[in-house]
Amino acid sequence: MSTDASNEVRLVAETAASRASR
Repeated sequence: MSTDASNEVRLVAETAASRASR
């Protein structure tokens, strides 16, 4: 897996976590 893909996945996961927290 490329770093770009991993970074994108992490960004999406963080966004989802932020939304869930709210």
